Amino acid sequence: MGAGNQFRMIGSAFGLSTTTSVFNSYIRSHLSDLGVSDPLKDLSGGRLDTIPAQLRDQTRRILSDGYNRQMVVLCGFAAGQLLTALLIWRRKQVVTV
Repeated sequence: MGAGNQFRMIGSAFGLSTTTSVFNSYIRSHLSDLGVSDPLKDLSGGRLDTIPAQLRDQTRRILSDGYNRQMVVLCGFAAGQLLTALLIWRRKQVVTV
């Protein structure tokens, strides 16, 4: 059971790091095109007031697109988990007495 829990934690950490990497790389590249010098520092704590008013709507769109990309990656992980569960399924289950 310990190994099963360890694999579960490793899988969670892998999924979290992958989705965070996808989000950060997406917003960094797109916000730097808008002229935001350090998007992770400027947007920490959800403060959009540090960004000029004319860029706020575009910044919100970029952040929401980054979030949507995270959800697509998580859906891919969920599909992989479903496939794995189907591959280990047995008609006659192992029962402990």
